[in-house]
Amino acid sequence: MYGWTAYGSKRSQNYRLGDWLAKACEHCFVALADLLVKALCHQEPGARSQEELKMLWQRLPSFQLRIPDIDLDFSRERIRAPGFPSSLEHTQISQMVAEAEKDLSDYEEDLRCLDSIVSDLRKKRDDLQRYVDDCKAYLSPIRQLPTEIMEEIFLYYQDLHGTRKGGRFREPINHSTQDLTALLLSSVCKLWHSICLCTPQLWSRFSVVLNRSRVHGAPSQLLPIYLSRSKQMPLCFDIKIDGRYCREPTKILSLLVAQSHRWFSTNWDLYNMDEEGVACLGVQKELPLLQHIALKRDGASSGDLLGIFAGARTPRTVSLTRMSNFLDSKLPWSEVHFLRAYNISSDVGVVDILVKLAGQCCTLRSFEAHFGDVPFESAQLECSIHLNTLEYLCLDTVSPYEIGEFFSIATLPNLRRLALVLYNDSNNDTHTPNTDSFRSFISRSQCSISVLRLGDLRLNEAFNPICDMLPHLPALKKLIFAEEYCDAIRPTLMETLMETLSVHSPHSIEAGQGADSLTAQNDDPVLPLLEELDMEVCAEDFQASKFVDMVESRCSLTGHGICALKSVRLYLQWHYSITKDSTVPLILQSLEGTGIEIISSTSDSRQFLRDEHQGCWPAP
Repeated sequence: MYGWTAYGSKRSQNYRLGDWLAKACEHCFVALADLLVKALCHQEPGARSQEELKMLWQRLPSFQLRIPDIDLDFSRERIRAPGFPSSLEHTQISQMVAEAEKDLSDYEEDLRCLDSIVSDLRKKRDDLQRYVDDCKAYLSPIRQLPTEIMEEIFLYYQDLHGTRKGGRFREPINHSTQDLTALLLSSVCKLWHSICLCTPQLWSRFSVVLNRSRVHGAPSQLLPIYLSRSKQMPLCFDIKIDGRYCREPTKILSLLVAQSHRWFSTNWDLYNMDEEGVACLGVQKELPLLQHIALKRDGASSGDLLGIFAGARTPRTVSLTRMSNFLDSKLPWSEVHFLRAYNISSDVGVVDILVKLAGQCCTLRSFEAHFGDVPFESAQLECSIHLNTLEYLCLDTVSPYEIGEFFSIATLPNLRRLALVLYNDSNNDTHTPNTDSFRSFISRSQCSISVLRLGDLRLNEAFNPICDMLPHLPALKKLIFAEEYCDAIRPTLMETLMETLSVHSPHSIEAGQGADSLTAQNDDPVLPLLEELDMEVCAEDFQASKFVDMVESRCSLTGHGICALKSVRLYLQWHYSITKDSTVPLILQSLEGTGIEIISSTSDSRQFLRDEHQGCWPAP
C-alpha cells in the first residue's frame, strides 16, 4: 500500500513528471501516460512527489516487445486481397502471431497492474472525501444546539411527517421503515441515536393493524421496541382489529394490555368482534391515565365494547361510531367533557336519549350526535335537561318536532355554538313542532349563541327556522346555512333568509312614507352583530338580485348600531352537471372582492357543511 507524502507547490513539476512518464512508456503505455499527464495537470498544488510516482510505476513488469512494429493498413489490405499465402508466408505469419500473442499476454498483465494502481488511488480519494465530509459534519452548527432543542425539533418533524384527521401523527409500525420517523432519526448518527433514546415521546405514538396478513410480522417485532423506548411516557395509539383473524389473544394485544396503565389516547377500530373476542382483550381494570377514547364498531361486532374502558378514571374525550345504547355502559360518564356519537342506534327516541345524557354527563362541554336507527316517538315532557357547562351542541338528523321538544325542556346557560341538521320525515307530519320553544329556551337559559349552523333546511309552514330562531339571537356573529334541494316548485328558503337579514339605513326614510312603513323600518335589525355569513343554496332557484341587495345593505351600515359583514361565502349548489347555464351570474360577480367569495359547484363535488364545519373537537 502507498501513503501520501508532502505536497508540492508548483504545477510545473506536474508537467516534468508527465514528460518522464511519456518517455518511460512503450506503445500501449503512451496513451496511459497522456491520461496521467492530463490528470496531473488538473491537480491542485499538493500532488504526489516524483519519487512516489516512480515507485508506483516500478510496479509494472518490464518486457521486450517481440513485435516492435505493426502496420494495420498493410494487414487489412492483405486480408482483402484474393489468393492463399505461400508456405513460407504461412510459416512467417504463424510465428509472428505466436510472438504477438505473448506480447498481448504481457500487455494484459500490465493493464491488471495499472487497474490495481487506479483502484488504490480511487480508494484513497474516497477515504479522503469521507474524512472531509466527517470533518465538515463535526463542524456543523447543528451540533451546537442543546439536546432539549433537538428533541423538540424531532417531535415537530414527526408531527409534520404525516397527519391523521382529528389528531396527531401515529407511527405506522405495520408499514415499511421509511414511514417510521423515530427509527429513521435514530439511524442518522450516534448523537441522534442517543437523543432519540432520550426522547421517549418519539416512541409513544404509533398505530397497529391486525388483520389476515398483519397479525404477525412487523408489528410483533417493532412494537416491543417502541414500548421499551417510550419508557413510562403515556401511550397514544390507534389499533384496527379484524376479529375473524384474531380469535385468541395475540402477542401484540398482550403487549398492549400489559401497558394499559400508560394508555392516554386510544383509537379502536373493531371489525367482526363478538363477545368472546371482546373478552379476550383482557384489559386491566385500572386505566388511570386514559383521557381520550375513540371506538368504532363495524361488521358483526357485538358485546359491551365500551366495557373495555370501564376502568378509566378521567375519560375527557369520547368518540363513538355505530354504538347502540352506549349510555348503558359503565364508563364514568360524569368525567366526560367532549362527546361525539355518530350513527346512534337505540330503542328510545332522540329526546329520551338527550334526557338520559344530561343525567349522566353533567360536566359535558361539547356534544355532537348523528342519529341513525332511532325511533320517532313523543318524549316525556315532565322531564328536564340541564347542562350548565355545555358550550357546543350539534344535533344531526333530527326532526323539527324533536327539536321543538328538546328546546321546550332544555336549559343550557353556557351554550355558545349550536348546529342543527334537520330531518324531514313525511310519515310524521302529524307531529307539529313547538314554534315557541326556542324563544322560551333562550329566555330560560339566558345564553349568548355566537355561531349557528343550520343544515338541510326547507321552507315549512309549520316550522320556519328563519322566523322562529334568528330574531332571538342578538349576539350571533356567524351564521352557516344550507338549503335542502327539492324538486317541487316553491319559494326558496333563501328568499325568506335574505328578506329577514336585509336592513335599511335610517337615512333612507323619506318624509312622504306612511306610518306603517316608518314603523317597520325603525324596528331593530335582525342579528345586529353578524360578521360572517356562509350560505349553501340551490342555484337553480336562487334569487341573485335579492342576495346582492341584502349584502350591500349589511356591508354599508357600520356605525348605525350594527356590525358590517366582514366575510361572505356563497356556494351555488347545482344539482346537475355543470353546463353553460350553471355559472356565476354577472350580478354576483360584481360582489366578488375583499371578504366576499362566490363558489359554484355540483352536489357530487362538495359537501360543504359536513366537511368544513364539524364544530370543536380537541386533539389528543
